[in-house]
Amino acid sequence: MFYNTRATYTRLKAKCLLCSVHFIVCTLQPERHSAATLFCPECGQHEGAFMLWSEDVVGGIAQEVPGNATPT
Repeated sequence: MFYNTRATYTRLKAKCLLCSVHFIVCTLQPERHSAATLFCPECGQHEGAFMLWSEDVVGGIAQEVPGNATPT
């Protein structure tokens, strides 16, 4: 029997409709996140005024965060 051993996670892309900041949420549990559960990291709005996109990504979250970034 063949099992899928490729790691995947979901990348939720969000745009705050109040201040226009764009941000992402990387998660293994996408069902726990929606416009109703997000907080804007820029202006703090949490009334659901977000535009959202979702995509499944092959690989581990640790490959993207921090990726090639150096700690600040």
